[in-house]
Amino acid sequence: MKKIMKTSMGLLLGLSVLVGCTASHESGEKISGQCMPGVIGGSLAAKSDPLSKKVVMLLMATYNSKGQEEIHSCTGTPISEDVILTAAHCVKGYHKIAAVFANDVTCSSGYRINRDAVIASSFAYDPDYTDSTHIIITHDVGLVRLESKIPSDYEISPLYTGGPLSSDEVTLVGYGATSESGSGVMFLRSKKKSYEKDLSVSDDRVTILQTEGGLCKGDSGGPVFVEVNGQKQILGVASYVNGVASADSFCHGTSTAMYSPSLLPWITKTIPTLK
Repeated sequence: MKKIMKTSMGLLLGLSVLVGCTASHESGEKISGQCMPGVIGGSLAAKSDPLSKKVVMLLMATYNSKGQEEIHSCTGTPISEDVILTAAHCVKGYHKIAAVFANDVTCSSGYRINRDAVIASSFAYDPDYTDSTHIIITHDVGLVRLESKIPSDYEISPLYTGGPLSSDEVTLVGYGATSESGSGVMFLRSKKKSYEKDLSVSDDRVTILQTEGGLCKGDSGGPVFVEVNGQKQILGVASYVNGVASADSFCHGTSTAMYSPSLLPWITKTIPTLK
């Protein structure tokens, strides 16, 4: 396994090497607020795009050193009528989480958090999760149970459990940045990849070649979709990016997602324990 950083940056926009989680947060914005003012090289997912009903934005609240509440963002995928699958680092260390059901999370779009978001009643992450302070990041998976069911027009996605794919096409989906500078967060985007050309799959992770674009800040926890018998299934959960030498092309190195079959035992055991 390559080291996560090939650059001396150390941190990208202030949020360690787990660049899927954005370090930027809107000034004065809280989860209880009203509105907020993606994928590199991807295309916008319109309301009519079926993908827009398969993923959600997660807003996570934490307190800074001054005791002020700050909001970070990730991506998640509904896997039941009230449970969202995401990354462990999108859950660990936060005291409040909300799932946003909108593909454009801007004030100008008409988005309002009190109408388009649902607060989580509980959340958990795999206790075997190891973060960027270790040699290798492992078990980066988390679950969020919502206080109410997902909207009726949203879909539940199954996890991939093995077997032949019906298409070489892989789809990355997320609310992350469109460049290493952090621009474009708050809009849902998707990016197509080739399973044969762009992906490498091992026992517990999926490595994605990102020369032509891919995952970046804010995409953490989002799905890597593949097709099985014509149905989109979750092959992996976006975890982190391996940087390249230049800070302005950091997200164009490779990205890593946790491989779904390796996550299933913990997910199956943990869902019944969420209140």
